[in-house]
Amino acid sequence: MKIFIVGVLLISSFFPLSGSTKSSETREERELNMAEHAVLISLMVHRNPASRYMCTENSYACLGGDQGELALALISSKKSYSAVLRLSKLLRYRLDAGLSEDFQCHLLSKGKAIEDTLAKLRSEDLHKQCIGEVEKIILRNRGKFDGFDVNAVCSSSIEIAKRVDELRIAIKNDTQCEAEDF
Repeated sequence: MKIFIVGVLLISSFFPLSGSTKSSETREERELNMAEHAVLISLMVHRNPASRYMCTENSYACLGGDQGELALALISSKKSYSAVLRLSKLLRYRLDAGLSEDFQCHLLSKGKAIEDTLAKLRSEDLHKQCIGEVEKIILRNRGKFDGFDVNAVCSSSIEIAKRVDELRIAIKNDTQCEAEDF
């Protein structure tokens, strides 16, 4: 049963959060939608009480790379303004230890190019966006996230604003991660 849940969630991660793909979307936009969704699904599965221990209970459930880490790398690899904006907007999620470190390194690697984007972020809007995304996934996957705490995945607007300030200072100080850090 738990393998089925992971399978359904992984398959659903290939669909954008908006629910449908517009024919006018570019390939990059579709990839970015898919990657953002994969980050969120990865966080939700790992923080869902029903699926939290799947890897220890069934090793098949967690073969291969973590989809959140792969999705983050895909978003970061793009050079467009849209990709830079989406990377910065991932601040709406409560990224866990390893994913948080990777996120910070990917973001800092953008340097001054992302500083203006960070300055324009509205933390309250990002918080609301995250809540809406999580609620849509819960509705589409009835019964699989019963009692799921949205705040386990969504950063508060205060946390987002604080993180933005920290990252902007790090960028101004030209802070970089070591190559082996990510």
